[in-house]
Amino acid sequence: MIRFCKKHPSILLAFCLTVLAGSILLPYIITDTPFMLGWDMRTQYSSFYENLKTMFIEMKQLHNLPFYSWATFLGNNFWGSKLFYYHDVFDYFTLLLFPFLEYNRVIMLQTFVKLIIAGFCFYHYGRYHRYSEATNIIGSLMFAFSSYALEALKDPFFLSFYIFIPLYFLKIDKYLQEKKKLGYIIITAFLAVTNYYHFYSLSIFSVFYFIYRYSCLHKTIKGFFKEALPLIGCYFIAVMIAGFALVPEAFNIITNQRIGNSSAFLKYDSIKTYFYVLTGLFFPSSIIINRTNEFSSIYTFVSQNNTVLYVCLWAGSLCSLLLPQIFSKREENKNTKLFLFLNGILMLIPIGSSMMHGFSEPAFRWLQFPLFMNITFVLPYLENIQNINKKFLFYSVVFISGILLLGTPLLGIFAHVPFEEYSREYTLILTTLPFLWMAYFIVIKGNRTGLIVFTFTEMLIVSYLSVYSNSYYRQFSKDTIQGVTHVLQNRNDLNRYLLELDEQNKNEFYRIYIDPSSVYWDYSTNLNLNFNIMGLMTYDSTVSSSIVDMNKISKIESYLPWSYEIKDPALVDFLCTKYAIVTNASQLPHQDFVQVGEFNYLPVYQNLHYQNFSRSYNKISILEQAELKSEDILDTLIVSQKDCELLSNNVSLIGTVTCTYVNHSGNTVFAGIDSSAESFISVAIPYDQGWNVKVNGQTVDIYSVNGGMIGFSVPSGYSEIQMIFTPQGFKIGLAASFFGLIALASLFVYEKRIKKQH
Repeated sequence: MIRFCKKHPSILLAFCLTVLAGSILLPYIITDTPFMLGWDMRTQYSSFYENLKTMFIEMKQLHNLPFYSWATFLGNNFWGSKLFYYHDVFDYFTLLLFPFLEYNRVIMLQTFVKLIIAGFCFYHYGRYHRYSEATNIIGSLMFAFSSYALEALKDPFFLSFYIFIPLYFLKIDKYLQEKKKLGYIIITAFLAVTNYYHFYSLSIFSVFYFIYRYSCLHKTIKGFFKEALPLIGCYFIAVMIAGFALVPEAFNIITNQRIGNSSAFLKYDSIKTYFYVLTGLFFPSSIIINRTNEFSSIYTFVSQNNTVLYVCLWAGSLCSLLLPQIFSKREENKNTKLFLFLNGILMLIPIGSSMMHGFSEPAFRWLQFPLFMNITFVLPYLENIQNINKKFLFYSVVFISGILLLGTPLLGIFAHVPFEEYSREYTLILTTLPFLWMAYFIVIKGNRTGLIVFTFTEMLIVSYLSVYSNSYYRQFSKDTIQGVTHVLQNRNDLNRYLLELDEQNKNEFYRIYIDPSSVYWDYSTNLNLNFNIMGLMTYDSTVSSSIVDMNKISKIESYLPWSYEIKDPALVDFLCTKYAIVTNASQLPHQDFVQVGEFNYLPVYQNLHYQNFSRSYNKISILEQAELKSEDILDTLIVSQKDCELLSNNVSLIGTVTCTYVNHSGNTVFAGIDSSAESFISVAIPYDQGWNVKVNGQTVDIYSVNGGMIGFSVPSGYSEIQMIFTPQGFKIGLAASFFGLIALASLFVYEKRIKKQH
């Protein structure tokens, strides 16, 4: 068996990866426990996946692209905000291959596949750099089951990006050594489409990586820019190819309030953050981050702008122990030392991490790239164990042990956190000490097989401690999740019931108020997406940016940032809320609702103030200046200072309007408006420049009014309204993708000719 594994190392790696990935999932399968890891997976990702499924169903039925989601909070640019951020190729393939598989099974399947891919991507990187098979297997296990990877299990779209990092940096190395470009373009375009958030960080980090690798190969940085120019050209070709996704995303991001919003510049608000940077390399923080509750009292810090700060740089005790070897000889590894120093500066100074995240709130999600580099730095020491400075190795294990033993209690003293609040987590940290010393003795003996067995065993135990061992990651039973996700039966069942309840509903635009506590059991504020309901609540950082203005009229943000719940009676009426589903009348937004039916044993109430789709006004106010009451939104046109000057002299506020019918589906809205005079109206759809509005066939200007809704003028009499949504920048992005593919094809033909000539 041992001889077979030596002859077929890839099979040995596949076995190790399968067992380790399976060990994460098997306890959930055996106990029939839902694989719902944490708050975001429960409240966002599972429902977003159901929304994606809805969008794909509608795309097949209506034969159009999934541009706009009606079920997402008040309506949303789905293409520009979610399709290439929360979702990726794994979601697309899962939906195509297993369209009826429930999310819990989907995410388990995806997790298993991703961890296998992560290991083999790193294995491919190691083989290219001619390391031994044993070294490559150890490095692959370190990468696939690092603390970053284990923590990213609860953020599937982040893990989807992480696993392909080795291939990306491998293509840069291939360019530097062989001048190969096509592979770099393909992997870069793929990652750009996979997740724009991490792609931005990767783009910044690539500059440092290229300079570092160039200096290692040429022993100087002279001439690096000239060498980089062709690769820069390839990068822009890749960005062009991904333009159909990136350009609409860029237009959508520009309006996001998180950009340029940083609470720290030169120093962090808490000493905790510096502790994380110091210790994040030496123990698997994935075992403690969400151990006692959503946010640990001492091992996580939530910044002023509600970003959770923690450091996941651990990639096994061997990596922690061998990385300091770089500093064991003064005259060697100067480039590597400088590279590590730069990474340290970026971590320690908030503006560094802010820069890596688009100059938004500092975060440490970009540390997946330094983590990968750390593993590559220790590969030469694993390859040549005899060259390790054993005296320095002993100093390292003692120093790290001291940090793990004393660091947490000292932090508790400085941060004024009682020992009882973190004693359980501290105990878990101490369990990593034996692994550190075992790694030390195995390295001293120089047993390569022992290193593989040790790494496998350590990753097996840390994976268990990071996932299933954590009660926070198994807090819901299968029956609970089955019950709450079917409390309104299945997708579109409530919509069908309401169409049968009132025939007029097929010609009306309406939303439904659902009480989150009594109906949804406080499980999630995004369950409307599971049932494809146009509701009044969400937890989502990618909602239409225009609706932020509504907070200036009446507070719509709930108990968490990016958590919205509309309960204000005036706003409920303004947003065309026709029905409410609650367990008793005291939970209604206001008392002018009457019960009209019952659905799945829940009473259904109808709003007596319901007005279909559009609303006209008899006065105008400025959003920034007026002391507004929420009731004003019903009879006052509320606009920005800039638009007020334009509209005050050019629109009529004397007419009354009635919507005779409205049909919305996919990316279009058709409506009939009857107006007593020339009027300016608002419709209950969030303002977005992607909307093209035609009145009687003529395109009209649209404005953001009354808390971020669409407003435009209509003439006297009856008018046909047509609204078509195309994400802003989509056509430009599509053209860029076309020319990018032409450039890629041209480069392919050119390189083929050059190869033939040689």
